[in-house]
Amino acid sequence: MGWGEDDKMTRLLGRVTLVSTVLFATVSARAAEVSPNSPYYNPYPTQPSGYVVPAGGWNGFYVGAIGAGAWAQSSHTDVSGLSTGDFSQNGYTIGITAGYNWQLANILFGFEGDVSFADIKGSTPTNCMTSCFTTLRMFDTARGRLGYVFGTWTPYVTGGAAFANIRAGIQSLDDPNSGTAVDGANNRVGATVGAGIEWLFLPSLSVKAEYLYTTFSSETTYINETPLPVSVSERNVNLVRAGVNYHFNY
Repeated sequence: MGWGEDDKMTRLLGRVTLVSTVLFATVSARAAEVSPNSPYYNPYPTQPSGYVVPAGGWNGFYVGAIGAGAWAQSSHTDVSGLSTGDFSQNGYTIGITAGYNWQLANILFGFEGDVSFADIKGSTPTNCMTSCFTTLRMFDTARGRLGYVFGTWTPYVTGGAAFANIRAGIQSLDDPNSGTAVDGANNRVGATVGAGIEWLFLPSLSVKAEYLYTTFSSETTYINETPLPVSVSERNVNLVRAGVNYHFNY
């Protein structure tokens, strides 16, 4: 019905390893190019408050890494209307990102995508024989960005589509700590909006902090022991993220 844990982790590690290898090779090559004796050496000086950004200095392609703390809400409802009510989830995400910026005067337009492993989970015993659980296991986004450039700083707003893999079910009566009586997994599509700020503190390197709010539509995820299909909601997903980006325009 969905990805197994081994398959999911294998695919994630493969994607992260591939992108990390390309990023490392590219950064290493660029580091060799920008030595003082190279014709590509960046002449803009480093200063305590950041370096002087040339006109259009935010333009171009970038890649990076991101991590977040997260909290959300879930509920399980069967076709008879019996529901767990809302219960809380907490956890984290960690992943990789890539994007492209276009700077027009002080206005910054951009597109950004990211892929993250997630472990955002929660459970409740309400209207469950043992405990109903929901775990968000993968969190990806594809978003536009609109910012305003203040030299080395750019505050921005962002919004677009979000994609997740969500597992839900009921803990087993025989082994409530590790087993599941019934469970299933779905890939979901939702919407995300947020805001953040990014600081280009060195040529080619920036750090950012941002907040994203995301919600997903409910879908039938598993058949309970009655058996009745159960609709599982995943909404009010809040992420507070930090990241570092390498820019290729220098």
